Amino acid sequence: MKLMAFSRKILLGALAMNETDMGETLRTRIYSHNNDYRFNVSEVSRAPSGTKLPSLSVVIPYFQGKYLGRTLHGLYRAIKKVQATDIVWIFEIIVVDDGSAQRAEDVFGLLSFQNLTVIRFEKNSGRTAARNAGLNRARHDVVLFIDADILVNEDILLEHLRVHAFLQNASCISIGFFSFITNEDPILQKERITNEDIRKKLNDFRLSCTYQSHWAGCENDLRFSGKTFRIVTETRDFRHWPKEGFLGPWILPNMVLGGFFMVRRVAALFVGGFDHSFQGYGFTETSLPTKLIAAFGHFVVPVVGSGCLHIEDPNANASRRIKDEAFRKRHHYYFSHYLGLTLQQSIYGQSNAHDRIS
Repeated sequence: MKLMAFSRKILLGALAMNETDMGETLRTRIYSHNNDYRFNVSEVSRAPSGTKLPSLSVVIPYFQGKYLGRTLHGLYRAIKKVQATDIVWIFEIIVVDDGSAQRAEDVFGLLSFQNLTVIRFEKNSGRTAARNAGLNRARHDVVLFIDADILVNEDILLEHLRVHAFLQNASCISIGFFSFITNEDPILQKERITNEDIRKKLNDFRLSCTYQSHWAGCENDLRFSGKTFRIVTETRDFRHWPKEGFLGPWILPNMVLGGFFMVRRVAALFVGGFDHSFQGYGFTETSLPTKLIAAFGHFVVPVVGSGCLHIEDPNANASRRIKDEAFRKRHHYYFSHYLGLTLQQSIYGQSNAHDRIS
């Protein structure tokens, strides 16, 4: 799926940059980024901004799995909540069926969902290709990337859209938070899951965690083993992210997890979407927020008020050992190679020539 192409002149103008800026490395631009967006997220996300809400494209990569129907039902309840506050607001949902043996249309009733499109890959191409295909098809102001095993409460879309509306000319990457549960959790027996149900179970590492040795992406990270982090609290909702770039083993783009985050569509297309060099488990979503921060100075804004349930099926996943090995490989590539690319290289240097900005 071919991403939108832009000329060099248009690109530089859109980024408000010169050739020197484009020659800076991603590492330099990420580490020097000031994430102080200067507003209270809770107040903005829970109160009408008086500004028109941005239109929304939702992109859902799908490969096997049995929760896509529930994911969609939760999204449509959240969509109705937005529609109740803004009757002219528009949206679309794009499911990218990544060569699944059980086709997406067989998992849910296609006719029961409004403004829904299915893109079908004949063979499995991976989450990066699926997300880029959805991004390329998207037509609205902001794009939400959400996985097919995520259940949301009805307030979450409205809260994220209010943050994007409030910023207006300045843009952000808004991120959601998770309750990670197994497929045997009793909460899945409930027909309708409330915000309170999710908040009671929030166990997202970005809120509170004790660093585990098997999380380490490299030998140097082992020094943080056993240390407790409360990242959102310590950084005051990421506004006071450390000036040296790192908080413990993490840099700011590491705070963007693939299960639920929202970006500006045109900006995401300008920087070439997700980088095809990241395949498989680990860091598959990280390249896009890295480029958005480096190119446009987009803020990373945590919207904690509403959360998501992330369903983990232990029978469907690779072993912990295999995942940890894959994560360490991606970690090494990201920190040792990818961040060393110039902004120009990261935007122009997509894996496939037809995806390059010309």
